[in-house]
Amino acid sequence: MKINQTIPKSRITITYDMEVDGVKKKKELPFRQLLVGDLSLGNSQERQKDLSNRKVYELASPNLSEVMKPMGIKLNISVPNHIKEGAEDIQVNLDVDSMKVFDPNTIAQRIPELASLLQAKALIQEFSSTIDNNRKLRNLLNNCINSSQALEKIQEELPLLESYKLNDQEKGV
Repeated sequence: MKINQTIPKSRITITYDMEVDGVKKKKELPFRQLLVGDLSLGNSQERQKDLSNRKVYELASPNLSEVMKPMGIKLNISVPNHIKEGAEDIQVNLDVDSMKVFDPNTIAQRIPELASLLQAKALIQEFSSTIDNNRKLRNLLNNCINSSQALEKIQEELPLLESYKLNDQEKGV
């Protein structure tokens, strides 16, 4: 027995018995579902049209991005700022054109406060790999850490780094 014969094409199979010219037949109906709702929280372009004038979208997993993009869905929320204590909430404005927008990395790249932290993380990782690959630099840093005078000088200069801004922050991105 083939596997295709044992597993139905869809999870829900609707059949009904019918009689045509005295012959009984079983007729299988395709499963169709209509979803009506305001999934964009009132932020889509379609929302501005009357319900009778709105486009009906055929939704399937492969075409989800194609359906979401023309709708012009926007997500505007305010989230608590856990980056700096006592700072105002972060305003998040996302253009939802595909499900990829909800990937944590994509969200972080679209929020300037988090994008700068990701950029700093990348710089630290790059510096770490440079240290690992450069023996002279590694020895120099070890000597600095083991020298109390060098550590004091580094601690004096650390407050100067608070005013340092990454490229994207300077541009206001």
